[in-house]
Amino acid sequence: YLMTKLEKDFEFLKRIFKKFFDRNEIKSKLNQFDELSITGWEIWLQVELMIYLNSLPDEVSEFSREIRYDLDKRKNKLRDCCAIDLLIRQKKAHSPIPIEIKQHRSASECIRRMLSDIEKYDQIRESNRPTDRFLWCLGIHSKVEDETIRKYLRDFDSKFVFTYPIPKTEFMITLF
Repeated sequence: YLMTKLEKDFEFLKRIFKKFFDRNEIKSKLNQFDELSITGWEIWLQVELMIYLNSLPDEVSEFSREIRYDLDKRKNKLRDCCAIDLLIRQKKAHSPIPIEIKQHRSASECIRRMLSDIEKYDQIRESNRPTDRFLWCLGIHSKVEDETIRKYLRDFDSKFVFTYPIPKTEFMITLF
């Protein structure tokens, strides 16, 4: 049985993100953000993820954040470029996995913004794309029922949608 590149990337990302969010120091920060009603902590999350990825030399060979790419002028006449939040190259992989990260208290707003990132990624000039891999979106939002998430993502193959309520917090992650 051979797993496709898409399935391998999905399993890899699920595993590392679940382990990342299970760390006590991350849960503690999320709870502080919640208690103090702090928003806009997306960059903090990117930096923490990079520090975490650096601690996984057996799984991750390279990573970078906020890499800029030219947009296709036929698809977007208003903007020249966009940035990809995170690129992670798994050990023994020849190309990186692009990841867009969103954070919002509201699950519906978070997912709406994640879907918008997919549209943005599709506007990157084909010759300029950083990889042949599928873009993944990671969202962190308030806990909601799995069915609610699946309703928002009804156009996606549910086998590539991962939701995980972060223990001892009011947050959950959604990956698709």
